Amino acid sequence: MIIVVSNTKGGVGKSAFSMQVAAPYVYTRKGSVTLFEIDDYNFDSDDYRESVIETISLKLNKGIGRVIERLVEAAVSNKHLVIDLGGNKTCGEMLEAMGSSPLKHLIDAFIIPVSQTGKDVENAQKTCNMIKEFIPDSDAKMFLGVTRTPAGYDMDDVQYLMPDAFELAQSVGMEECLILPDNLSIPASRKLGMTVYELGSHAEKLSSKLNSRLYDEQKKDGDMDIKKVRTISRQVVCVEHSAKMMPHLEGLFLTIDGALGGTEKASTKAATPA
Repeated sequence: MIIVVSNTKGGVGKSAFSMQVAAPYVYTRKGSVTLFEIDDYNFDSDDYRESVIETISLKLNKGIGRVIERLVEAAVSNKHLVIDLGGNKTCGEMLEAMGSSPLKHLIDAFIIPVSQTGKDVENAQKTCNMIKEFIPDSDAKMFLGVTRTPAGYDMDDVQYLMPDAFELAQSVGMEECLILPDNLSIPASRKLGMTVYELGSHAEKLSSKLNSRLYDEQKKDGDMDIKKVRTISRQVVCVEHSAKMMPHLEGLFLTIDGALGGTEKASTKAATPA
């Protein structure tokens, strides 16, 4: 399985969708996943050092041919991939190169994130046009990804706020809209080195361990490290919020299943964190 996350505009939530939705989805369905983050500057996936998700960062300044070669090698080795394309020039160059490589027949889905109306959607349209131009015979499904929506907003709320995004989704025949709400657990999970899905999967065990550490630190009274107490307290909150996000994430996974035609989960669960 290969899922590509792309938008020519930066700052729309590509890395969040790649790491928090696409990669955990592939992992739960296939039992393994490798996330390739392709950019010359920002490598957000480097923060997830404790995750079961394998991450590889590639720079285009080494030559786009070498990048495509790495991706093809991984694909033909039966690895399941999530490809996070950097914005601006990187996105266009990579889509064009993919269209001239064996990858074009192996991609199962594109997720195109937007975080607000206007320029995000205009660039999403450009991205859709590039996909159709460079990979015209692709059978890949296409999803609209909406990021940073307020907690509690449903599809009607988002459609009211971003009508142009839904018009785009309808005009290009996107399968579904995937909403990733603005939740404390998403940025905070990077500090714990794991995805929200992994933290939520082991929330009870992690909360117990962190609360035990917090209690031990607080017993020190005058020798208590305030900075350490604050850090652990925030980690506890992050785990709690991750647990609350689990039903939403699992709902997104089922939505993707419906479009891709898969319903069976892999027997592998998120590995128990250290």
